[in-house]
Amino acid sequence: MAAPSIDAHSLILDGSASLSESSLRITPVRAVLHRPAPAHRPVAGCAADCVEIGGT
Repeated sequence: MAAPSIDAHSLILDGSASLSESSLRITPVRAVLHRPAPAHRPVAGCAADCVEIGGT
């Protein structure tokens, strides 16, 4: 598998997990697509390019 590009998003997921004999089930509560800010961008608060995609 090729390495992700520098401008690719990562998925950060919060949730609860339950384990049975043969599987792990994760129930998402909140998720964010996160992409780090370019190095030349000044940092003021969250300089990353984040997109919340779920939650309450």
